[in-house]
Amino acid sequence: DGQEVRLTPEIVKKYLVQGKGELVTVPELMYFLNICRARRLNPLVKDCYLVKYTEKENAAIITSVDFFRKRARAQKDCNGWKKGVIVKTKDGQVRDSYGLVLKDEELVGGWFEAQPEGWTTPFRLEVNLSGYLKKTSEGKLTRFWQPENQPTMIAKVAEAQGLRTLWPDEFQQLYAEEEGRPIADE
Repeated sequence: DGQEVRLTPEIVKKYLVQGKGELVTVPELMYFLNICRARRLNPLVKDCYLVKYTEKENAAIITSVDFFRKRARAQKDCNGWKKGVIVKTKDGQVRDSYGLVLKDEELVGGWFEAQPEGWTTPFRLEVNLSGYLKKTSEGKLTRFWQPENQPTMIAKVAEAQGLRTLWPDEFQQLYAEEEGRPIADE
């Protein structure tokens, strides 16, 4: 939004890391700060944040789905988009929903659709739920991926992937929390 923000490693560790800031390494901090600068992300308004819980895992840069939405709406060829969930009915049929999963249906994934200006056909992306369910070290679903939250979470995954696919110059190497991507592969 045009404001210049100066972040120090101490400020990032103290205020912008979720989890254990003391475990974040200097290279992880520098990577985070440089990604923020390069992508014009403002962590102070929660465009993104850094997450680290254990020494064994890499810190993760998490980007808000609202940042994806705001940046996508600013694209000159954006005509809007739709997202939702894919469910299997009790008789085995598969149907799209905008988020409602009935009691006798099984949630199986998420979907995203858009047709940027100038495209002759709509773009559709689908993701499987099973590949994104997050579990604790004890093997239990995290609180965000409890069954009652799964429709919202998997729809956000599909939305973030769809927006990144349509506008890679804006979103490449940026991942929404629901996708759970590491900051670097080792």
